[in-house]
Amino acid sequence: MATECVHECAKACRSMEDSLRIERESTMRYRRLISECDFPEVRIFLEHVLAAREELCSSFESKLAELQALREISEQISTIF
Repeated sequence: MATECVHECAKACRSMEDSLRIERESTMRYRRLISECDFPEVRIFLEHVLAAREELCSSFESKLAELQALREISEQISTIF
């Protein structure tokens, strides 16, 4: 996050950011495994796992972006009043 969030749910956002970081590291690990694997069935399985992990990363990124936008709107509204 760009600025320190003061909302009660900030801990949840940080947890989601940590989870996203872990999932990104996981996708890098699966890519490495796939590049080293020469057994077709295992490679196909790992490619499916990688696709699921990438989709999960995308979901985290979307939700975090949505929460960031909502936070910015909330902060703008609070400065008006």
